[in-house]
Amino acid sequence: MRTNRTRYVLLGALTEGPKTGYEIRKDIEAGISHFWQESYGQIYPQLKALAAEGLAEVETSPETGRQRKVYRITEAGRRELAAWLAEPVQQEPQRNELLLKLIYGRSTTPAVLQGHVQSFRQSAAALKGALGALQSIIAGEPADHPDMAYWLMTLRLGEYIAEARLRWAEETLSQLETLAATNDSGGGADD
Repeated sequence: MRTNRTRYVLLGALTEGPKTGYEIRKDIEAGISHFWQESYGQIYPQLKALAAEGLAEVETSPETGRQRKVYRITEAGRRELAAWLAEPVQQEPQRNELLLKLIYGRSTTPAVLQGHVQSFRQSAAALKGALGALQSIIAGEPADHPDMAYWLMTLRLGEYIAEARLRWAEETLSQLETLAATNDSGGGADD
């Protein structure tokens, strides 16, 4: 049975303090979206479910003429989150279309694959830049923030991944350039 991890994303976000669904959505965009995607259409129904289960409390307050719902994690919610954190990590099957195209690359030209790898390299560079911006945000927090060590551990893995992707892309582009030169000189790929 697959675990609905959206609930744990939300419970984790609420450990940082009371938040609206909109604030949680913004936190996801600013923080974990580099390694965890969450469907925004799931946030509000899941918050409602957490409140119905007693894992979160909701407080409604009027703000600028409309009802604003602020969610707060309960002790039961903290226990639920702690129990999930103690469970083994569910490994997701890996799917990477770029690698799939490379493995069958003999059926196209190196130039086509170079375009794919260049796009991949641009994405890796963008990730590295986004992580640098996140590092700046984290650096603005107090050094004794209770989540600081965890943030830095998570950030560091992202940095390693971005750096590895960039190195791999450079090596692969170099190999594809060699293959293109070989093809141009008459040593073409099998059809």
